[in-house]
Order: sequence, then C-alpha cells, then structure tokens
Amino acid sequence: MAGDIATESKQEKAAVSVKLSGDKLAAFVVVASDPPPGGPLDPQVIHATLRQAGVVHGIDEEAVREAARCEKLDQDIQVADGTPAQPGEDARIEFKVKLESDGAPKVGKDGRIDYKNIDFLQNASESTVLAVKHPRTEGTPGRDVLGKEVSALRGKDKSLPMGSNTYVSRDKLQLLAKTDGSIVYAGKRINIQPISTISGSISVKTGNINAIGSLQVRRDIEAGYTVQVGGDLEVNGNVLDSTVECGGNMMIKGGFIGRGNGRITAQGNVTVRYVENQSINAQGDITIGGEALNAHLFSGNAIYFKGGKGRVVGGEINARNLISAREMGNEAGTTTIARVGYDAKLMGEYLHTKKEIERLENDLQRVKEGLYVLVRLQMDGKLPAAKKPVLEKLKQFQASVPDQLSELQAKIKELEKKIAENAKAKIAVEGRIYPGVRLYFGLVYHQLDRMEQNRIYDIEYGRVTSSPYDKSKVKVA
Repeated sequence: MAGDIATESKQEKAAVSVKLSGDKLAAFVVVASDPPPGGPLDPQVIHATLRQAGVVHGIDEEAVREAARCEKLDQDIQVADGTPAQPGEDARIEFKVKLESDGAPKVGKDGRIDYKNIDFLQNASESTVLAVKHPRTEGTPGRDVLGKEVSALRGKDKSLPMGSNTYVSRDKLQLLAKTDGSIVYAGKRINIQPISTISGSISVKTGNINAIGSLQVRRDIEAGYTVQVGGDLEVNGNVLDSTVECGGNMMIKGGFIGRGNGRITAQGNVTVRYVENQSINAQGDITIGGEALNAHLFSGNAIYFKGGKGRVVGGEINARNLISAREMGNEAGTTTIARVGYDAKLMGEYLHTKKEIERLENDLQRVKEGLYVLVRLQMDGKLPAAKKPVLEKLKQFQASVPDQLSELQAKIKELEKKIAENAKAKIAVEGRIYPGVRLYFGLVYHQLDRMEQNRIYDIEYGRVTSSPYDKSKVKVA
C-alpha cells in the first residue's frame, strides 16, 4: 500500500486514513483505535477523507457505511475499486484452405485400400484466398480510483504466413496465391508450388527429373533414374530401382519394388501400396498399404502397415515412436528386425563410437605385443638404433590410450542415456507375430521364441513387456 493520508475528523476526533494500492486501482480506509472513535461515524466523514486523498472513482457506498460503523478498527477496508484496463485481443490467422492431406489412404470394411479417391495434392488457383488475418485490437482503457485514465495494452500482432508464390492484399488482411499450384505448408509459411505433370512414365524418354515444385507422374518411375522434387510427389503407378528425393509428402499408388537399388527420401510422409527389397527414409510417417518384404524403412515418427495384409517380413524397420502392423514375420522364421526409439543420428554416433573403442583396444593389444618384443631386445642390448624412436612412440601411444578410452566410454554412456529417453515408443501387432522377429527399444533387445498374437510391446524399467492389443493405445504418445 502507498499514499497514506490521515485526517482527524471533527466527529469524536476519530483518526481516519486512506491507503492506495500500488497501481491505484484500489483505495482502503482505516479507522484507528487510538484515539477511540467513540461510536459510529457519519459516512460523510469517510467521504471527506476520501476527497482529501483525491479518491473520486469507483467508491463503494456500502463499504463506506461499513467503515463508518467502526466495527473494524485498525483494519484495511476497501472502499473504492478502479476500473482495470482491458487488454486488446491478439491478432489471429484464419486458414481458408486445407493445408495438407492426412497422407494416408482410407481402408474399407473389406480391408482394401482406396487409392483412387485421395486428394493427395492440395491445390490452389491464382488469387485464391489462403488465409485471413483478424487484426489485433487496441483494448479498452481503464480508470484508477483517482480518476486518471489507465492505458490498455494492445494485442500482439501476427504476420500472415507468406511463403513463395503468395502475396498480401493491400489492406494487409488477406494472403492470396500468386499462381496456380499445390499448397505446401512448411516452416509455418504457406507456399504455392507449381505443379508439373508427366503424362507417362519417367523413363528413357524423360531422363532424370528435377522439379522445383510438386510433381504428378501418371504412370511409373522406371529403374535407374533420379527424381528430385521440391514439393509433393504423386506417382499413379510403381517406382522401380530409382533414387527419389522429395521435399514434401509422397504418394505412390503402386509398389516400390526392384533388386534393392531403390532409395526414397522424403521430408514429409510417404504412403505406398507395398515395398519389396527397397529403402525408404521419411522425416514423417510411412504408411504401407500391404506388405513390406525385405525392406529397410526409417521413419522420424511412425510406421503403419494397413489393409487386409498389413504385413512385414524380413528386412529392418525403424521408427522413432511407433510401429503398427497386422502381422510380423512368417512361419519360416525369417529374421525380421523392428526398432522403435530410433534416432538415426544418435544411433550412427553410438555405433561409430563403439567402433572407435574397438579399434583402440585392438591397437593397444598390438602395441603391447610390439613393446614386449622391443623391450626384450633392449634388455638384452640387442635393440637396433633405428628401432629406438619406434619404441618411444609405442610407449607414448600406450600411455595415451587409457585417457582416450575413458573419454569414449563416457560418451557411450551419454549416448545410451539419450537413446533410452524415448521410453514411450510402442510396437503394436494386431494379428500374429512369429519367432524370428527381433524387437529393439533403443538398445534393449527382445527376440520372440514362440508365436504370439494381438500384442502391444513397450519398455518398462529397462525390460521389454507386452500387453493385449488395444486399438485405442495404438497412437503416438
């Protein structure tokens, strides 16, 4: 409290003081017990004291009468309440277009996947309104108990998410498409990527493709070609042994097949009907509509096997958070590796550090063997002069190795700790999972020795555990 002002009333010589809150949005009256008021005061005494203190706004008459009754001596009684300023509303962006597809086809009741009715590329025409800005408001000023205006805070401003091939209207309230193209929402900006269409296949007739925007391929991508797409990619047919790089999402309505020379890399999601012998690396989700046979899949989030088969046999599938399949492995016991809690960068660094430790330990063993021979020669007085520098270098190396190994071991422990952090990762199998399937949760390993069915696997207290399959739990945590 600040701004104490005291006055002695003529009635009963009561001492009445006024206190103001720091922001001057509240005023309090205190009737002192010394000297004693000798009975109720005239409310006008309170009013006079308030006027003297400059309090003119928000006076509560009932509170004034309460103070005048002198039932609460030496206590703060709030008798005035200012009007707080109302802050303005923040600017708000309203999107007028669908920014992206869910990246996955719909599965019918019969288990079949509908690849035809998919709005994979989200398109916009020139001058399409993409987003509308609702401006911030100024707010409503308030008034303190002294009658002075209290300024209001303006709402926070927000810019329209203008990306490539878009522009802002003259009134700064609309974002529009500058050209026809597909909508690519990246980095919190809306970009319009021109759509290129190849009516046939990518083959000897087209050669390698480098498309700045999005691309539609009406037929196949034949073996041996390199396709680079800045936006989204849609392929109506198959992709054979080719290298395909995509800056957005990718939809392959056929299969990704070949002799193992194919590689797909995408910054977004990848959806494909089936995969055999090939490699897919996606920052987002990977959705397989049928089988993955001897494939190598790497997802920054989740891998889903959908449709009637939804099966993975052989190969290696890696996801950071979730793998969901109808079936894993087969009756022949084909080795099938499924990893979750997988971070490619961390795992690569971990394996590299492991190899460095192994290399140092092997080198140290060879140095010890070489030192043994040279020291024996030195003790017998038979060490050639040319070998003396070699002996010194080996001694120096032997002395330095313990420190190097100690640093690498500490690094291994730190990496293991980071790899183990994603403890919420799951592997869910709706149907059968056969012996030969190996499950990894970070660095924790579990191999099935018998066929199991309808299970969700996760890790608890450093051990792989399982529970009955529950569809509601098959989601990224």
